[in-house]
Amino acid sequence: MGTGGSKSSEPVVETREDIIHRIEKEVNAFELDNTKLKYGYLIDRGEHVNVFDGTYMDKPVAIKVMKDFPNAKERFEREIQLISAVDCEDIVKFIGFTREPSMAIVSEMMKGGSLQMHLWNIRPYTPDLRDTFVILIRIARAMAYLHDNGIIHRDLKPSSILLSESKKSAKLGDIGLWREGLEGDFSADVGSIQGMAPEVGS
Repeated sequence: MGTGGSKSSEPVVETREDIIHRIEKEVNAFELDNTKLKYGYLIDRGEHVNVFDGTYMDKPVAIKVMKDFPNAKERFEREIQLISAVDCEDIVKFIGFTREPSMAIVSEMMKGGSLQMHLWNIRPYTPDLRDTFVILIRIARAMAYLHDNGIIHRDLKPSSILLSESKKSAKLGDIGLWREGLEGDFSADVGSIQGMAPEVGS
């Protein structure tokens, strides 16, 4: 009885071009139909972005619109590539993006606003201790997830922590100040001194 020849299975090695093409395809799957994106009122104004309340397919969302500044397109593409790969229930959910008519990142709406605003509004009182523990645990899990995946947040502070409508839970936001890897030039867009990651200042 003859023995059939067996083919050796060699691992497929992706070229740099293959990897780039695959990542672009995965990212582009998140591109939204801008005719279904409706802008509401201005929530926040920053140096490089404006954030709006809005809806996508009639569901409430937050819309972060990139302003026109040097390297805006490169930063936008880098940001959507990074956040489209994130899958953590303790981080604000990325819904998608548009490139036209504006470069915009769309995420879930956290109706409780920022922790910073909540702390200002309840002065001189302090949050419930049990709620505080829940928020701390969720943010700690979010930071652990980012670091486990080689990502630095770079600006962890109360305004980067977004609350649920009940103010009893929270998720990590401020996606634009994440950075992939622990190496490189941190001289630009490193966030505030107070919220800077230790790796950035070292």
